[in-house]
Amino acid sequence: MTRNFSALIKFGYWISQPLMRLVEKTPAEGAYTSVHVATAPELQGIGGKYFVHCAPVQMPAAAEHVGQCEELWELSQSITAKATQ
Repeated sequence: MTRNFSALIKFGYWISQPLMRLVEKTPAEGAYTSVHVATAPELQGIGGKYFVHCAPVQMPAAAEHVGQCEELWELSQSITAKATQ
């Protein structure tokens, strides 16, 4: 996760590992909600919702700011295009 970070950030991450292990999720735990939402029969046909811990919640206001969303999308496209070249 930290391979492209500065040495200072890497060191801070290394120092914080004992504490982080207490609150970090495993990859399976991190993917659980996404997999549930993608595969749960009761959610078939439901889209445009924001889920946390397998339950729909109010989407953060920042996620609904169209201008910022478009700017982030363009930036993401630019970054990923550079990464694949």
